[in-house]
Amino acid sequence: MFRYIFCADSRANNFQNYAQPKFHIDYIIIRGASIDTLRQQTLEFVRQNTTVNEKINIKVCVGINDLLLRKKHSGGPETIISNTTSDELCKKLLEFKTVIKSIRHNTLFGFVTIPPCSLFAIQHYNTENKKITFSTYSDVQLTKFQGTLTTKLDTINQFLTKENITDTNPFKNRPLTVQWHRELIHTHTKRTGRNKKKRKTVISYHFKRLYDGLHAKSHVKRKWFRALISAFQRESDLAVENQPSSPSDSNHSEVEQSDSGSDSDYKCWKRQKTNNPQVH
Repeated sequence: MFRYIFCADSRANNFQNYAQPKFHIDYIIIRGASIDTLRQQTLEFVRQNTTVNEKINIKVCVGINDLLLRKKHSGGPETIISNTTSDELCKKLLEFKTVIKSIRHNTLFGFVTIPPCSLFAIQHYNTENKKITFSTYSDVQLTKFQGTLTTKLDTINQFLTKENITDTNPFKNRPLTVQWHRELIHTHTKRTGRNKKKRKTVISYHFKRLYDGLHAKSHVKRKWFRALISAFQRESDLAVENQPSSPSDSNHSEVEQSDSGSDSDYKCWKRQKTNNPQVH
């Protein structure tokens, strides 16, 4: 039913070499891609390889490179966080979605959550492989950077999940959120206090599942791949189930209205985020 397209940075490398499903997937995977770079490449691909009335299912996982900064010094390039805010990144991702849907209205566009990374593990990997000879940042500084990065990613992933849930499209079903970050995060409840009656939520990160602090090991990537394929397949089934018995263009104007401006949509989300402390 759909033309399937998956767009990502190098964290999805080799996906095209895995055992593929029965349906075909076009992969746009660019090493070190920023949101702007991947958006431009995806836009060109869609214009050149799809038709106006073709039904398209696109999933995107990008953004980590916009949050990281490779700072060069005499000891070699070090990875720290950039000055890009979570708000700026969310707005760029929303623009990505809007520009694709503006030229292809029959599009189901879904975001994949951004997996976290470890600045400490990246530094250790680069030191072990002699990519850097010394660090200019202390453990205290890296800990602060890591905390800021974690907060940004939490906010962004909540935004992406909400954007998928509230998506408007011609197929009467929302895109499913493929939550890649869950493979690296474990949340559990711990009893605290004198009588152990209080409960505290504890979050731990499985950064050992990343071979260099950024890119996942093979078994994790295969889980990500299977989750992606499962979501594509389920969305296709739902679209068939929700397909009307007779063709109707009633949803077309609704989609055009929803895509009229990513900036207004983003500001609406910002107001909700400000008024409701539970929405980040």
